[in-house]
Amino acid sequence: MFFIDTHCHLYFEAFRQNINQFVDRALENGVKYIIVPGVDLQSSEEAVSLASGFDCIYAAIGVHPTEIDEYQDQQYSLFERLAKEKKVVAIGEIGLDFYHHPETKNKQLEILDSMLDLADKIDKPVILHSRKSLDLLMEKVYGWMSSSKKTMEKKQGVFHSFEGNPDQAIELRKHGMCIGIGGPVTFRNANEKQSVVKRLGLDGLVLETDSPYLSPQPFRGQTNEPSRIPIIAQKVADLLELTIEEVGIETSTNAQLLFRLEKNL
Repeated sequence: MFFIDTHCHLYFEAFRQNINQFVDRALENGVKYIIVPGVDLQSSEEAVSLASGFDCIYAAIGVHPTEIDEYQDQQYSLFERLAKEKKVVAIGEIGLDFYHHPETKNKQLEILDSMLDLADKIDKPVILHSRKSLDLLMEKVYGWMSSSKKTMEKKQGVFHSFEGNPDQAIELRKHGMCIGIGGPVTFRNANEKQSVVKRLGLDGLVLETDSPYLSPQPFRGQTNEPSRIPIIAQKVADLLELTIEEVGIETSTNAQLLFRLEKNL
């Protein structure tokens, strides 16, 4: 089986001491590639370092909306330099979060614009975070797409750990965006997330763990890791009445196209 974990924070403390074990366990479970997105300059640099040390790891660089206090305007040139590294495949994790810090809305929007500008400048897709902010984030992304030189038919990014409803997922797919599905789809009360999968099918669907967070059942509440992608894939397969192999093939193809991994292999 062949899977891609499109969102995993392997530089977190939970992985530092035994990083080789976590990577080996992922490979043993069919997870052939792992995308590691940064959340600020330091973690973006660490993601790039990890990518340089492991063939199976690729990096993304960006400023998470809850980490904007760490960002200074002069860092833009440093992010631009990082973005040109060979194994950096996206700008992210970027976006909006009005759950944790609604009071920083204006600054979040300002930095999001800066990161979207960077993605446009270097022609790379985006990894988008939304928390209690999906409608506005969709509006911002549509504006970015329509004002850029990119064509809407080309996949532009992924709404990671998708928090919306099936109608919003369908609309995003019409604009070329992918939908990230992770551990919460396995939770007993995850009716809306399961409905998204049922309505969308495998069209534009990519799998993620968001490790060390959001571990799937039966590991809910424990430290998550990329080797648990097959658990998420099996739940998707059950919801769509498909085989796990079919889910692995289609979601991995979606991820390879999104992050243009064929250019790096």
